[in-house]
Amino acid sequence: MNHARGAFVASILVFGLAVVATRGNAASSVGPVSETMTGTASVAGTRWSPQPFDVAGPGTITASLSWTDASANLNLFLKDPGGQVVAESRAHSGTSESITYTAAQAGAWRFGIKAVTGGSGYTLLVTYPGAVVATGSGGGGSTGDTGSGGTTGGGTTGGSTTGDTGGSTTGGGTTGGDGSGGTPAGSPTLDLWAAKFMNGSRSVTLDQAVAEAQRFDVISATRNVYRPYVAQMKAANPNLTLLVYLNGTFAQQNQGSAFPDAWYSHTAQGAKITSHDWRNYLMNPASQGWIDYVVQTCLSYRADSGYDGCLLDMLGTGPLLPRYGTGLPVNPATGQVWTPNQWLQATSHLAEQVKAALGSAPLGGNGIQNGWSYFRPTAPSAQLFGSVDYGMAETWVRSAGQSINEWAPEQRWQANVDALADAGSRGESILAITKCWTDGTAAQKEQWHRFALASFLLGNDGHSRFYFSYSASNDAADDNAMWHVKLGQPQAAYSDTGGVYQRTFAAGKVLVNPGDTSVTVALGGTYTDLDGQTVSSVTMAPHTGQIVTG
Repeated sequence: MNHARGAFVASILVFGLAVVATRGNAASSVGPVSETMTGTASVAGTRWSPQPFDVAGPGTITASLSWTDASANLNLFLKDPGGQVVAESRAHSGTSESITYTAAQAGAWRFGIKAVTGGSGYTLLVTYPGAVVATGSGGGGSTGDTGSGGTTGGGTTGGSTTGDTGGSTTGGGTTGGDGSGGTPAGSPTLDLWAAKFMNGSRSVTLDQAVAEAQRFDVISATRNVYRPYVAQMKAANPNLTLLVYLNGTFAQQNQGSAFPDAWYSHTAQGAKITSHDWRNYLMNPASQGWIDYVVQTCLSYRADSGYDGCLLDMLGTGPLLPRYGTGLPVNPATGQVWTPNQWLQATSHLAEQVKAALGSAPLGGNGIQNGWSYFRPTAPSAQLFGSVDYGMAETWVRSAGQSINEWAPEQRWQANVDALADAGSRGESILAITKCWTDGTAAQKEQWHRFALASFLLGNDGHSRFYFSYSASNDAADDNAMWHVKLGQPQAAYSDTGGVYQRTFAAGKVLVNPGDTSVTVALGGTYTDLDGQTVSSVTMAPHTGQIVTG
């Protein structure tokens, strides 16, 4: 596991891959090509194993991943030429994963194999639209991006553009699809998650549980909330991941003498430490006794709830802030107050042992905090990803009690966006949450919501997930109309254009002005904004976000 930003970045390696290809020579058409790719992925070595391949035109991509070591858990991801994750397979058991995806464009695509636990050699069987030798003199027309035309004798015929994805292949050529077998350009919606545990043990009805399962792909809750309805929730959303909540570094306020004294954190004067808000007791994250307790609690809560895995709260450096608790914790190994990096190494080790006990089951950890912490040179919170599958960022873009009119400098804001892109490039998932738990008008909070949502869309590649909370009293699984805007897949990474950061999607644009002056942007076409107005340009006031579709 890497514990420094430099080592974390350096963990993305280019290495030799054995590739056995069965493809034609000089090509004059597009048709199915098969390849067998092999490699190794391991949490102790190369955790992210890339497998590039060239797609020659629209059509179906299929992949079947298998590995030899049954104790390992590998996940499979597909990235388009823009580097965006467009499909993934994350089974929690077995030794295989598979993906089928309809590609709408040619270019340099890539599979990524990520080791979640353990390590193993793997075999990846891939079929995709590649360049093949023409075998006949049929149609001979050029291939349209999409269409309904078919192929004869290996020639291609362009068709009408009624969909955005290709169809089946016949006789070595491509058949233009009508879109009925693929996803229309504007269909994908925002990747969301819910920190239901922020509502404690609030009960829900069956209808509420199913609706929340359909709304989110990741939900973390205390063990009692969804226990009666897990089967129905999974039936409503087979992709749902439920994480049972527990605190990773604090005992409860009634547990001040429940454990041996060495398990607790102490000040330099020897006093136990409690948090100001909850009066919970800060524990020593390096204590093996406490670690074993957290491991067993996770396993017990998971079994009791029927959820998929666990989420460990409070792995970040918050307890090292003078205002957080009744004192600063001393590291027993040094006799000095913990440094941020020492603390993150200890909490990462704690999470690593929980993950080892969970095996292939998913683990989340709250400690990423925000982009600034993620990239911090001396103690990057990104190092937590050596131990967890989901990293929660609880102060993404803003802190909960931050003044409604307090906006971060542009560089600090941009770090939040870049953290999403950086994590996604490694196959990691940030669970971002923006809290606006402060005094402000409805319009001011709406401005923050649009700003945070658009900022998230600038950086996310499909790995990370978003949630916005207006107040501490709101249900942490509430819905919002903005989250149903259909943008389709991003077409490229974001860019800074005249002071406004923009990203183009298949069915719209996202724009953010993090600066202090207004900027007017020509959109290059006609779009519909979030208020239902038809626009061809937008004037971005300071600290605003805008999403337009069309």
